[in-house]
Amino acid sequence: MNKTKTQAKLINCIAIVFLVLQLIPILYLAQFNHPVGDDYKYGTASHAVWTSTGNLFKVIGAAAAGVKQDYVEWQGTYSALFLMRLQPTVFAESAYALVPWMMLGLLICSMLYLVRTVFADWCKVEMPYWIAVAVLLATICIQLAPNASEQFFWYNGAVYYNGFQGFMLLYIAWMLRFQNRQKIRYMVYLGLAAFVIAGGNYITVLTTMILTFTMIVYSLWKKKWKHVAVYGGSLLILLIGFAISAKAPGNAVRAAGLLGMGPVAAVKASIIKGVDYYLVWADKWWLLVLMALLPMMVYAIHRMTYRFPLSGLVLLYSYLVFCAMGTPTFYAMGSTGPGRVVNIVYDGFILTSYFQVFYLLGWYLKKKQTFTEGEGILTVWKKETWFVWLGLVGFLLVAFLLSGGHKDKTSVVAAKVWIRGDGKVYQQEFEERLKVLEDVSVTDPVFHSYSIKPDLVFVADGTDDPNFVNNTEWAEFYGKNSIVVVD
Repeated sequence: MNKTKTQAKLINCIAIVFLVLQLIPILYLAQFNHPVGDDYKYGTASHAVWTSTGNLFKVIGAAAAGVKQDYVEWQGTYSALFLMRLQPTVFAESAYALVPWMMLGLLICSMLYLVRTVFADWCKVEMPYWIAVAVLLATICIQLAPNASEQFFWYNGAVYYNGFQGFMLLYIAWMLRFQNRQKIRYMVYLGLAAFVIAGGNYITVLTTMILTFTMIVYSLWKKKWKHVAVYGGSLLILLIGFAISAKAPGNAVRAAGLLGMGPVAAVKASIIKGVDYYLVWADKWWLLVLMALLPMMVYAIHRMTYRFPLSGLVLLYSYLVFCAMGTPTFYAMGSTGPGRVVNIVYDGFILTSYFQVFYLLGWYLKKKQTFTEGEGILTVWKKETWFVWLGLVGFLLVAFLLSGGHKDKTSVVAAKVWIRGDGKVYQQEFEERLKVLEDVSVTDPVFHSYSIKPDLVFVADGTDDPNFVNNTEWAEFYGKNSIVVVD
């Protein structure tokens, strides 16, 4: 056992160092991050209260009042709107630099917590390599994010999707923990999380409902009546919260300009699109991470008593749950939605696809009983197998790097912005704008477009139309009559 712990410490330490190194260039750019678009729209009232009173409770009250107004005029996602109205710039212009820290922190911490829980409470196995597993999963979600800017840097879009995805991962972990521990605190966590998630984006709400229903069916099968009651209560809260959100009068106003699909067509489209996602996203980087995960998967399976039954049914059902993530946007918009939506669908693919491989591998290995005896991860395969594995991983890594496929990965893009000094130029030009925006004598400022628009931190800008929505929201936040941006 001491050998296992020593190996685990080494592997986990390497994983942590790897995680920190890839985060450094991304978080370096945080200092150049600034609000845009709906950040201003939802932050205006709260910012005005904070500026005039400095009272946090009054700011919270203003945010709640804004949610009530939005419920009637625009949309019903109550908990998401509340968080949007507390965006960091409400309190200080410089506080917006916290956004990447918050969004990356939530994704990584929820992933760590979920992976630890899956092994300890669901697989019921001592898995000393769980940190390395979580880091690999978080890494591919961060580096291959379809739109990293909207997932980690733009608060409004990030909190609505990435944020609620993090809440869902925590919710799943609490469901799994309650399987074994049955402590009151997990019942409370589930109830509170259900209420919060129900007021978020529909993708996360639907996925959480399906997973909760799945746990109810599983508990009925196992005749765990207390679990049925607790999960049933959570599902009821989700349904009530979702009904409150969906019944908002403002939803009709927002949906008026959207061309959606019927429910049957939306389900069909999401299932077909799921195939496309698998074909595109199960790429060389997905394969490389799978190769890295493989020995740790085998290690866990070796120590599990679970026999992985009904593998075909589990694979099909998990695929359909993944496809359900696409249904809300097809129903509401007739498409896959913007990049911030695709971000969390991609993360869902990562978790689903690796779970499917793990389950199928477990079914195969338990059937064949192809295990070696011994202690530590090095004993999961024979020496010859390890040489083959190392050769494949090394070959894939070198080949991918030489092909240049790493150049568009999030950390590499961030490092380029850092090295070129684009962020500093962008920051200087932003500060020049800010001086004008904070000058009460200037009522109708006219700005020139940024000379440099750094990747990741730059999301959007105003236009030469003072009546364009981004311009009007921006002007209202700073108390201007109008704002114009010209080339």
